[in-house]
Amino acid sequence: MRTAETGDGIFSAIDSQSAVPLYLQIVAQFESALREGRLVPGATIPIEPVLCAKFNVSRKTLRRATDHLVSLGLIRRLRSVGTVITDDAQVHSLSDMRSLHDKLITMRKTPETRLISQNICVVDQEMSGRTGFSVGQDVVFLQRLRLSNRAPLAVLENVVLANVLPLTEQDISESFLAALKRRGLNAHLIRRQIEAVAATPQIAASLEIESGTPILREIQRASDSDGQIFNLAINYYHPENYLMASVDFATDAD
Repeated sequence: MRTAETGDGIFSAIDSQSAVPLYLQIVAQFESALREGRLVPGATIPIEPVLCAKFNVSRKTLRRATDHLVSLGLIRRLRSVGTVITDDAQVHSLSDMRSLHDKLITMRKTPETRLISQNICVVDQEMSGRTGFSVGQDVVFLQRLRLSNRAPLAVLENVVLANVLPLTEQDISESFLAALKRRGLNAHLIRRQIEAVAATPQIAASLEIESGTPILREIQRASDSDGQIFNLAINYYHPENYLMASVDFATDAD
């Protein structure tokens, strides 16, 4: 079994002045190391005292980070062996367009989806400006709650052309882009925007958090080869149960 030695060249002290929680900074370092191949499936990781020294954190903070990594399916604690990277550990960048449902399946989680609301409306001038759909188009506003192992993960909102109706249970529960593709709607371009917002009372209630809690909101606009938008997705992610991470590779440019 391959060992990650003492973490040399893999882990470094985290930024105690950062607004990002300490344990999430540790999680991000593990994910970066996995994505870049510095950690590989099956490798054992250093023992807690070594990692605490590497990250310059308390054992309590380290244990919270490793508990989170276990919940993500990236590491596993084995009796008489230690903590190892799982054989199927995978970390995807923000450019990975697989659905949240498919990612949960990959991580051996149990996804669950609850329909919150489904309404048909006609796009007016104000809505056109917000969504990109043309005035007068009939659209469906769909709102769902995605859970992972029964814990709330994200509130998913979609605005899509009404001619996709009727939607099946599979359409609502699994990848929505896959459901649209089955209807001949193929995404040629997806524009993404991620921003921090305060959870509204409705979103907070669905995610089981306090109203006003800072959360991540992701906006996706999918358009076809003619540049016409056919799906607007707005996803609100739980502040602790969901983590986004990406890696930028340095260049020689100044």
